[in-house]
Amino acid sequence: MAEVDGAAAALELVDALDLGHYHFFHAIRADLLSRLGRDADAAQAYDAAIAAVTNSAERTFLERARRELYSPGSPGALLRRGPLRTRRAAFTAPGSSRPPWGHGLQECCWA
Repeated sequence: MAEVDGAAAALELVDALDLGHYHFFHAIRADLLSRLGRDADAAQAYDAAIAAVTNSAERTFLERARRELYSPGSPGALLRRGPLRTRRAAFTAPGSSRPPWGHGLQECCWA
């Protein structure tokens, strides 16, 4: 939903769900809030997700995502807030203007 209609539309749908007891609910909200530049709200949502998660690997992932909210140079921050050129740079191979993955995606989508 967020990729098609935007993070605000997706957040509206997510907020209408009664899933507050699932850590995934809070993690999704955190991501959407972050995409909207609402980092303080995103941090609270990450805190709720971290408090509800029982898996240590997921906890580590969520804790890192929360820390990256305030790290302007992190790939996540570049994806959320930067212009396309900056977002592209987060996934570009050093010394190249192309991403480091297969040619099919480069040819069709990376012009």
